[in-house]
Amino acid sequence: MLNVLKGTLTRRMFLILMSLSLLPTIVLLIVPSIIQIRSEQTAVTQLETELQTKAEGIFSRLVSSKATHFAQVLQPRLTPGAMLAAQISEHNLNSTTFDTAKWYVHHDHGLCGMKILSVDGMVWTYPESVNEQVEADLNFLSPFQTVGNGSDAYWTFENDDLRTVGKAWTPFLIDGEFGGVVGTEFCLSTLVEEIPKFGLAENATMLLVGENGRFLTTPSWGNNSYLLKGLSSEHSNIAFSDLVPATVQTQLIEEDFLSRLQKREQFVLRAKFDQTFGYIAVAPVANSPLNVILLLPQDDIYNQAEFYGATLKVSIPAIVTQAAISLLGFILVIALGGLFSLRQIAEPIAQLSAGAENVARGDLTQRVPEVGAGELQQLAQSFNAMVNAIQTSQQALEQNQQELAATLKIREDEFRIINQVAVLSNTAGSLSEKLASTLQIVNDHLRITASAIFVVDESQVLIPLVWGEEKPALSAVEVAVSPTRQTQIHLAHQTIQSGHSTIQHENKDTHSIASLPISFQGRIVGVIIFHCSHQHELSESVLTFLKALSNHIAILIENARLQNQERTLLVTEERRRLARDLHDSVTQSLFSLSMIAEGVRANLKSITSPTELAQPVDLLIQQSQQIRTEMRKLIQELRPINATDIRLDDVIKQHAQRLQDIANVDVKTSISTKADLVPPAVTQHFDRILQEAMSNIGRHSHASTATITLGATQDHFLLTIGDNGIGFDSQSLMHSSTSYGLNNMRERTEMMGGSFSVRAIADQGTTIKIIIPKKA
Repeated sequence: MLNVLKGTLTRRMFLILMSLSLLPTIVLLIVPSIIQIRSEQTAVTQLETELQTKAEGIFSRLVSSKATHFAQVLQPRLTPGAMLAAQISEHNLNSTTFDTAKWYVHHDHGLCGMKILSVDGMVWTYPESVNEQVEADLNFLSPFQTVGNGSDAYWTFENDDLRTVGKAWTPFLIDGEFGGVVGTEFCLSTLVEEIPKFGLAENATMLLVGENGRFLTTPSWGNNSYLLKGLSSEHSNIAFSDLVPATVQTQLIEEDFLSRLQKREQFVLRAKFDQTFGYIAVAPVANSPLNVILLLPQDDIYNQAEFYGATLKVSIPAIVTQAAISLLGFILVIALGGLFSLRQIAEPIAQLSAGAENVARGDLTQRVPEVGAGELQQLAQSFNAMVNAIQTSQQALEQNQQELAATLKIREDEFRIINQVAVLSNTAGSLSEKLASTLQIVNDHLRITASAIFVVDESQVLIPLVWGEEKPALSAVEVAVSPTRQTQIHLAHQTIQSGHSTIQHENKDTHSIASLPISFQGRIVGVIIFHCSHQHELSESVLTFLKALSNHIAILIENARLQNQERTLLVTEERRRLARDLHDSVTQSLFSLSMIAEGVRANLKSITSPTELAQPVDLLIQQSQQIRTEMRKLIQELRPINATDIRLDDVIKQHAQRLQDIANVDVKTSISTKADLVPPAVTQHFDRILQEAMSNIGRHSHASTATITLGATQDHFLLTIGDNGIGFDSQSLMHSSTSYGLNNMRERTEMMGGSFSVRAIADQGTTIKIIIPKKA
């Protein structure tokens, strides 16, 4: 069989066959193995979740069963005290009462003793108590005298040697009045041994605690659990929380453990112990202040599940080994099959090769004999059919070329649009103008009926920056009367929340809307929305193009943001530098000049006729002092206020004080809203606007008074700045390219989605009003 590989053609075909078969074989083996591993991991996770869920229900029923069992064990020990109290109330104290009490103690090993205490000082105990215990018991009657007749049994607990003794005190009446109490003493350490471990795992344990959370006792089979720190006789009067690790103590506090004990609740907690998880199941014991607590390790649950056949571990090495063996088997089978097949087709392939060479030379009349068996004959038939199909495929090829040319034209147009958008990032203009140009380009190309771009500002507020070819609405009323814009705003908020592109069909026959997030480095910086008619439906290819376009728009928005930050930082730094330079150089020189002039003037007194020189020197002194005053004003204006960490009301007061200091203008401020409600980003914009406005008032208005008012409505912040200066032509100056200050204030207002207006009257002053929405 290996002789088949002597031929060059068959050898190459064998290598090709092996190469082409190897990759699919690997994929077909590795992918199922990976799927199997993940499937088993998922199954294990689900099984663990189900085990935990079922465990809580099982443990809740188990602790309830143990509490019920202990209540049944405890109830016969409580009955003697209640019966004796009823007997005394009916027949008063007599020898029969004492004999009955002794009989109960003798015939029930769970009872440690009984006591009868009366208000007249009579004390009867069995077995007899020492004097100190008797006095303590007499003092014990006071709570029952306070609560009155017919009160319920009162419980106390104490440690006797290595035992925990519980006492249930039942009041009795004599002649209709409170006469004393009957005390039943029972050994909890003995009674708890009657509770079997049946139903609990090997490392589980059971404890009895009082309603105050104090540990009382535990059965002998329950003091070796590794979940506890270790039990001994010294632990008989400590809190239950002191027996568990610190992590569990913290969780008990968070779960309000003591309060739930006092409320007599039944509950199950899953807690993290030192090296494993465990469950704390709690149930109250009926007719007593006792509670049963079960500590159950989670590992016992998993071990029991694995014992019954559940798999909680994924055997990855076994799966990989199985896949490797299967891979080697597949390769061997493919190699043997390839050699066998090549031997059967060697000669027919030679004929096909010759025929293919003739077809390659352009002889489409060439045909090969359709001889051989099975696939060889089919191959010959296929070869002949292929030659016949070549002629047909030439026409299909020409048609495909035309379709490809049309698709290429579309891609060229899309590339041209994206290139134009990329160029916009390097051109002058505001961000709104660039985005408006972008929408205009896209609308013309895709025949969009309406569009909008929303930008997320520094405070994560969604701002409608561009509405198709229009500017954004200046008030909430204008937006409210436009259903299209309301739909766009609602859809933009949905896109921000979901983070995914959505298509909404308002009318499946006439209209659809596409909303795409604009993301930069995993952060959503805006949303772009397009309305499209049914005649120009948004196809998958168009959506792909719009997603690519949104990436470039994100770069444009991010560049604008970075340029704005850079410009602000440069202006701030330049102002600081100029202030330092002016203070260190020009101001010092002017001061020296003033001192020299004053020295010259003083020396003129020694001249016989100083009148002619005194006047120029006085003028020199006056001019130098005036220049120093102007220089101080300029330095104050150049020093910016840091509005990053202060509230807006403090910013307003600092600007007002600065204008009053440098221009002697009486500035009045009115703040009618809480400044801490204004977001930090809005505070920074208001700071720059106030700085520009105060500079204009000090330099150009010749005003004597000015006002700064900050107010708020339900939906907007309102900032008003006014003065009583000379005013100006607001319409011509707002549209002038030289009015940088007013244009900067207007652009900052529009970046926050607000409206900016100026009202100026000659010789009557100027008023600037800025309205900023609280929410987009």
